[in-house]
Amino acid sequence: MGNYTIQEMNEDMLPKLKELFENIYPNDSCTVRKLLYNNDHPAHVVTLVATKQDEIIGQVNIFEKDIMGGIINIGCHVSESYRSKGIGTILVQEAINVAINKGHNEFHIIAEPDNIAARRLAEKVSFVRSKGKKLDNYLVFNKKF
Repeated sequence: MGNYTIQEMNEDMLPKLKELFENIYPNDSCTVRKLLYNNDHPAHVVTLVATKQDEIIGQVNIFEKDIMGGIINIGCHVSESYRSKGIGTILVQEAINVAINKGHNEFHIIAEPDNIAARRLAEKVSFVRSKGKKLDNYLVFNKKF
């Protein structure tokens, strides 16, 4: 698994998680605020983090999203200096395993058309682009277990 560890996020990690999001979205405090929420949020299924020493280098969350009849959506963020090393793929696979154990069996990744990294990640974890589901201008990928 490399020289990092994956674990469930706890509330003490929120400041470090905020740093990760601020580095990824440096001029978008609204997005940073939107991405930060506690595990007790009603839509929360699971949040995992990849850590190296004392730094959070990646994060994945699965949550229920009240769109398209309610879906289970996956969001993944990896620090720029750790991308293309398989961290996002492992985070998503591990989070799906946790969510399956909690009773969920269908997942979605929603990506902007120009977000090549999200599209590649969806394909790496065997998600298929949904032709029937449309969400504004976003691409929707899904996988059922």
